[in-house]
Amino acid sequence: MTNKHCYNSLIKYYRHRYPADVVETIAQILQQREHLPLVPPLAFKVSLVTPGHQRAVNEMINTLGNCKFIVRMFPSVEHPRIYYILVELKRSDLELYAHRLKYEIKLLDKDLKFKYNRNQKEVYEPFRSKDVIEIYLKIINKAMSLSELSSKGALMRWICLHNMHEQNDFQLKWHQASVFDVLKQNFVDHKAQKYDALTSTKNYLGERWGF
Repeated sequence: MTNKHCYNSLIKYYRHRYPADVVETIAQILQQREHLPLVPPLAFKVSLVTPGHQRAVNEMINTLGNCKFIVRMFPSVEHPRIYYILVELKRSDLELYAHRLKYEIKLLDKDLKFKYNRNQKEVYEPFRSKDVIEIYLKIINKAMSLSELSSKGALMRWICLHNMHEQNDFQLKWHQASVFDVLKQNFVDHKAQKYDALTSTKNYLGERWGF
């Protein structure tokens, strides 16, 4: 099924269930979605209901832009004055911030973490979505007060979004791995320690839940 057929099928489905104005909003979002084939890791749900909200959100967007974030804004389907702000950094900017923040990243083929050095980036594992979100929040919390925006009512919530590649790998490995596999990898005498059955869990949920 082509993207056009999918789009037409979805609109037809929504027309039977929602008012015309809601369907129009959904159609706009679906069309805009073509310009954003990959979902960024972090989103903010904001309110533009009052002039005070609008000023606060405008300041928020300007601050995010000054921090080199690529900012995209989409209307919600629940209310015409509620929007979602999606933020993303270019790879080079992410590496620069990780370097400046002295963010610890795991080394390749070693169970050790070291402060990220962008001049030696080939020795580190790729950034996981968990790492990216943590770096984003460190940058944003340093540049603005999310709690103050929340208290004003302008920021309704912030949302960590799934990295679909990591999610699919996690789900696949979760169903495939058994307790026996985990025990065999980690507790058999004279056998090299491996964590294959847990790696995808760790990459997706982080060390606290992965181990």
